[in-house]
Amino acid sequence: MSAQDNDANTEAKRTPQKTVLIIIAVLAAAAAGFAFTLYRTNHPDVAAVRKTMGESMTAQCVKTARGSAAGRLSDDQIQGFCSCTATRLNAALSDAEINSIADQERHGVTVMPPEVASKIQPITAACRADAKIPG
Repeated sequence: MSAQDNDANTEAKRTPQKTVLIIIAVLAAAAAGFAFTLYRTNHPDVAAVRKTMGESMTAQCVKTARGSAAGRLSDDQIQGFCSCTATRLNAALSDAEINSIADQERHGVTVMPPEVASKIQPITAACRADAKIPG
């Protein structure tokens, strides 16, 4: 078997793994969105929505960061960054923005709303510095 054949064989084995990981990520995101939407529908109290959203954002952030930054960041850095980002973003959004996000989610719109996108960049930069994450 030539080196080229061996490389092609190795890549063929990796492709299904990549596909499985992508499918798992999509299903996890969909499940989180569905859970948030269901909670929002049954609990119109904005304070309860904020609490659930903050917990969900932190959990998803930690899960994603552990997978993508494995070995490069400590667990304390990941937890600190994710908790900070969720807390500060939650505080930066008005009740009307929270309700708007929940309504969009309920209608299947999962793209980050412009009001969130404009606020998240400075928040993540500050939280990255607080967690002592270079970059």
